[in-house]
This record gives sequence, C-alpha cells and structure tokens, in this order.
Amino acid sequence: MSASDNVTRLARRIQKLTGLQYCRSRELAEQVRVFVKHPVPDAETAAQVHLEAVVVYAFATALSSRNVTFAVFGVVASSIAEDGLTLRLDPSVGTDLVTRLLLYRDVGEFAVRASPVHGGITMCGRSGPERITFVNDDGTPLVFDPERLLPSETARVHDYPGGPGPHELLLSRILRRPALLNQTAALHGTVRCHARSTAALVIEWCCGDTFEALFATLLAHGVADGLPSGRPAEFFGAEGVAFLGDRMLELKRHVHSVFSCDWYAAPRPRAEVLR
Repeated sequence: MSASDNVTRLARRIQKLTGLQYCRSRELAEQVRVFVKHPVPDAETAAQVHLEAVVVYAFATALSSRNVTFAVFGVVASSIAEDGLTLRLDPSVGTDLVTRLLLYRDVGEFAVRASPVHGGITMCGRSGPERITFVNDDGTPLVFDPERLLPSETARVHDYPGGPGPHELLLSRILRRPALLNQTAALHGTVRCHARSTAALVIEWCCGDTFEALFATLLAHGVADGLPSGRPAEFFGAEGVAFLGDRMLELKRHVHSVFSCDWYAAPRPRAEVLR
C-alpha cells in the first residue's frame, strides 16, 4: 500500500469516527506519525479492562507532580501474549509505580506475586484469566523489598473513582498503545500526566508531536472506536486542547518548552465537534 493510499484509508476512518468533512479528515490523517500495522486487540474481559484502567489512573496520579523522560505515565511499551498483558516500565519509576498501585482497594481482588517467568511482578485474578506483569524496560527485574510487596495494615489505601463503561475501555486502550502517547516526548521528554477525581486522564506536553498529529494518531488507531455517539470529542486547534469521550481524555499542548501558565492566546474558537 502506497503512502497516499494509507493516508486515504486513515482519512476515511477518521471521517467515519468523527463526522468531519473529508478534506479536514485528510489533513488530520496526513499528520499521523505512528502507524501500527496490526490493531491492538481490546481486553477480552470486563475484569481485565477494569484492572488496566486502575493501572492508568494509579500511575497518572503517582506522576502528577513529576515528569518521566519519554514515557507519558511510566509505561515504555506493552505486549500481549497468552499469559496476559506485560508492561515495560521506565526503570526510574517502575518500582514506585507498582508500589503505589498496590494501595488501591480495587486491586484487592487480584493476587500479587513475583513472576519467575518474566522476572517481574504479576497481578492476576484469583478466579479468572486477568493478568498484568510489570517489568523494567531495560530487561532487569523489578526489585521489591518483600515486606513492602503488599501494603501494610497502616498504609493509606486509595479509592479508584471510575467504574465500568466507555471510560474504562478508553483507559485500557491507552495502556495497550503507549507508543501513541509517548510520541509526544520524542523531542526532549517533557511530558506530564495526571488524573482527575472522576478518573479522567489529562496529558500535557510541549515541543514533541504536534497537537493535531497526536489527536489524529489516537483516532486512526482506534482509541475512540465504539464510544457512544452521545459522547462527542471537541477539538480546539488554536488553543491546543481537545477532549475525547466527553472529557474522559483531555489533551493539552503548551506553547513553550517549559510548563507554565502560558497558553495559546488566540480567542476561544468554535470547537470542531466530532460525533
């Protein structure tokens, strides 16, 4: 397939998902920077979707006040195999992130053990096939103090505010496609994410991928597939802000190469409402 044919295919896909005019969809399709030939499958069970959504929320919350080089919420890559989902984490934060994850009530139904196969830490359903294994991106195993592997009775336990539905599916898809978001950090690694109390995910970045390129890449790779038609996406190109899935995912691109309160100064335009 030629590059032109590929752009046409992606443009038609974006047009179908958003209802935009074809010429506008093609402008977005031409900016797609990441292309995965084989679509990443969704999690097979609602319990797996839920576990993956909790992981995204916990990691984003843990990283809300710090930047991670080249990994938006600490996940460098993911792979899917018969034994579940494996996440390769940034070695500088991997252990801290998994320790934080274990403080969420919602993962209490999952058994946690060291994995002799992958050399990491595995969370698996006590009565089902749900499973996520965490390893360092450099191939070394995550190192835990055995006494800290599980939260102590005195540890502060956190609540996950999300629930079953399109929101969790969106977070699960993002976890399974880390390359799509990590492209925003390709230039110098300055990316920040945080989660709102509603479990919505906010991504802020500068100087890496363009705003439209990231938005188009997410649409082209199925992140918005199947979201209810009553949950539109809004695209404010001049301001560098978009909302996907009725503000379940919020994208913000800063003007400058450092995070500050300096945003796009253009008057607030009419949003492109993507249905």
